[in-house]
Amino acid sequence: MEFVQLKCPNCNADLRVENNLDSFYCQYCGTKILVQGQDRAAVLSKGIVNIMDKYNEIKKDEYERKREAKKENGKLTLIICIVCGIGAALCFLVSYLLMSGIL
Repeated sequence: MEFVQLKCPNCNADLRVENNLDSFYCQYCGTKILVQGQDRAAVLSKGIVNIMDKYNEIKKDEYERKREAKKENGKLTLIICIVCGIGAALCFLVSYLLMSGIL
């Protein structure tokens, strides 16, 4: 990664900027600075990379939401199974007690 040395036109601070940026903000005063001299292909390539980065971020977030939903569904299924198991055990116990004449 190559850096270009520039001065902020507003506060005159020394700035180090990556050579593939077409604009950035001064880290000292916040002034937006446009970098001249990039060819069209470099700017378009950077735009495509930014779009792909955003797409990948969205897909990752979607994957995490689906994973959390599956985890919650798994917990719900376990609770239902436990409740059904307890109900079946109670039915068996009541049936046994009725057949034994205890109830």
